[in-house]
Amino acid sequence: MKRSIVSFAALAAFSLGLILVLEPNELSAGGDFKLGDAVFAKKLCWAWNSGSLPKKLGSEATGGSGWIDKDTGVSKVPAGYQKIVSGRADCANWPKFELVIQKDEKGLAKCVSGGPYSGSQMTWQFLPSSHNWFNYARSFGMGAFAGLWNNGMKGTYTTAYANRGNFSIFFRQAAWIGLTSDYTSGCNGLDKEKVDEAVKELKIAWKMK
Repeated sequence: MKRSIVSFAALAAFSLGLILVLEPNELSAGGDFKLGDAVFAKKLCWAWNSGSLPKKLGSEATGGSGWIDKDTGVSKVPAGYQKIVSGRADCANWPKFELVIQKDEKGLAKCVSGGPYSGSQMTWQFLPSSHNWFNYARSFGMGAFAGLWNNGMKGTYTTAYANRGNFSIFFRQAAWIGLTSDYTSGCNGLDKEKVDEAVKELKIAWKMK
C-alpha cells in the first residue's frame, strides 16, 4: 500500500509539473492536429526539452546515461546525434514523424527539430498502435517494452533496455499532447474501442475529467 501511495504521488507530481511547464499556447489546439502527425512531433520536441530527458539521456560526463552518444548500428551518424522515427502501427500508410536529438555544448540531449520523417539517418524506430500511445503512458513495463520490439522497433536492444525507464517519461509526454489531439480520425485500421478505453483508463490514472 505504501508503495502504491508513493507511485501515485510521483505520477501526480509529474502530471502537475507537466501542466505547469507546458504553456497554454503549446497545448491549446484541442483537435487541430492528429496523434502522430507533424504538428504532434513539433509539440513533442518542445515537451522533450522542457522535461528531464535532456539530462537523463545526455552524456555520461554530465550525469546522463550516455544514450546520446551510443551507436545503434541503424545508420552511420556522429556521436552526439540520434534520430527517433515513430508513427502509428495500426494506421495503414500513416506518415512517420521524426525527432532529431543532438548533444549541446553542456552534454545535454536536446531535441533540435520535430516533423515529418525525412527518410534518412534514422537511429531509432518504434511504432506503437494508437491505443498504446496512451497505454504506455499509464504503464510501461516489460510487456510494453517487448511489444515495441515485436512491432518494428529498430535500434540496439541493450541500449534501449538500459534506458527503459526513460521510455516512461517519453510516453507520458506524448500522451499528454496526444490527449489534446484528434486521435481517432484519419486512421485506416483504428480500433476506436481500444483507443477510447486506453484514454479512459489514462484519464482515471491521471485524475482527469
